[in-house]
Amino acid sequence: MKKVTKIIIAASLALSLGSMATAAEVTPSNHQSNAINGMKFTVGGGIGGGFNTEKVPEGVRFSGAGANAKLSLGTALFTTTPNSTLGLRASVGVGAYSMQQAFVPQYFVNLDFVQAFDVGDGFIKIGYIVGAGLAIRTNDNVAATTQSSGALQGSVIGAASLTDLVNTLPSLQNALNQARQNQQNAQNAFNSAQNNVTNIQSQIDALNRNAPRRDLWNSSCATSIGGCYAGFSQLDRIDKQIKDLNLPGAQDAKNRAQNALNQANQALNQAQAAFNGNRNAQVSQATSDINNIANQINSLVGQASSALSLNNLAQASSNLAQAVRAVNNANDPRNIGQSLVNQGVGDRNAFNQSLTNLQNAQTSLANISQRIVDAQNRPTPPASGNTGTAGTSIGGNNLNGLGGLSGFGNNATNSDISPLDLATLIAYLNSRNNRRIEAASTTKPSFIPSTASVLPTIKFGLIAFIGQNQSVSLEYQYYFRNSTNALASSDITLNYTYYFGGNN
Repeated sequence: MKKVTKIIIAASLALSLGSMATAAEVTPSNHQSNAINGMKFTVGGGIGGGFNTEKVPEGVRFSGAGANAKLSLGTALFTTTPNSTLGLRASVGVGAYSMQQAFVPQYFVNLDFVQAFDVGDGFIKIGYIVGAGLAIRTNDNVAATTQSSGALQGSVIGAASLTDLVNTLPSLQNALNQARQNQQNAQNAFNSAQNNVTNIQSQIDALNRNAPRRDLWNSSCATSIGGCYAGFSQLDRIDKQIKDLNLPGAQDAKNRAQNALNQANQALNQAQAAFNGNRNAQVSQATSDINNIANQINSLVGQASSALSLNNLAQASSNLAQAVRAVNNANDPRNIGQSLVNQGVGDRNAFNQSLTNLQNAQTSLANISQRIVDAQNRPTPPASGNTGTAGTSIGGNNLNGLGGLSGFGNNATNSDISPLDLATLIAYLNSRNNRRIEAASTTKPSFIPSTASVLPTIKFGLIAFIGQNQSVSLEYQYYFRNSTNALASSDITLNYTYYFGGNN
């Protein structure tokens, strides 16, 4: 945050000095005709987005993006100097943030300093705005969202679709095999018909070569009627042999075989396309499923973090157990997708990115797991069936170092996670929750506090005045002391303000 503040301040100073140089060239008459002076009332609105930043091993991760909108009323006092327009603006307002399935109201008070410099004749002024204030947020909807996470438990969005694709593939494989066999049979039939035509044509050519010449027999008929008769008798026998070979019939059979082969090739192409399409769809669906699971884990981690910030360890542990189960749900889509991608099927880059998203979610899960365990004063969990020291570890991994639980490490994969370890961890967390519920029922009910948070804010931005009554600004605002991950710690908004009243 300190580094960002220094950069913004430096940029503002550079803009100020550059604009002052530009403003020095404006004539006094133009400068004065568009001057902004005196007290004004303001009404404005803005839209933008809020986000959180979190330190991770890879650097800084931006998360929890959500839209926001706000309205404001206030007053402003301006004065025009030879070099610039200076102003102080005080405002109050109300806003609404959509953050991790929660609708969060916010009320704010701001005091801003504005300095703007004429562009050209001064109708347009560009400058900067800095300010500080207070934001008031309530935790009502965040708490409600945190406790309503049961609908996500154990769900895998789109898993049934992937199962359907996998179950359909054998029938498509059989259809493809049958289409290949039919095409081969049609190819063989065509080859046979083509060979038959070739053989018949060869025999006809041989008969024609050995036949007496008709022109010679025609000339000999004038001198020898007997010889003429013998010659034509031989020609008639040859014509009959050619006719018996039935070349037109063989050619028709070849044409029919060609049509059958064309149909078989078309059927084979369709069967191959259906088979390939199914396998590509499996990779696409596996990619989507893994991304959905990663998003589910991130959502549960955010809810667990929010519950932990409200000291609701029971809810945080429940969210953790659900997230751990979600990790194991990724095994099937990962294995199915990886097998096909290794064969050159589908979009390898998109699939690998989904695995990266899942690994990042598991890293966040490991971090919140450690926080929850620390908050529980590092209790000794029950021993699992594959631990060597009873009551000290789960699956050979110390619970206090849950970041090292198999499958949660930076280099581990989903296939490394033992279902027995997962079941033991979930059973342990559930037993902790049950003991808390029983203890609470014997004393007094426990409620999540529904309190308002007062957060100091600091603001930096760029502002442009249009004439004497309008301005637009792009502002970055940071919220100090924000301990609820479900709410934004920063936001960027595009604002419009109208100024009325007062003297120019």
